[in-house]
Amino acid sequence: MICGLCSKEQSVKKDCDCGMTLKKNTNCWEGGKGNRNKVTMNKKDKKKYK
Repeated sequence: MICGLCSKEQSVKKDCDCGMTLKKNTNCWEGGKGNRNKVTMNKKDKKKYK
């Protein structure tokens, strides 16, 4: 696996040696920035159509 911050090849683990924490993307609040992708949201989520 290659780190997106320092481009260093590493084993698959949560933390890189450069300090970046690796985690998967979600369909709700991306990285705490408050962006909600309405394309990937569940159709039952009432905020999708607001």
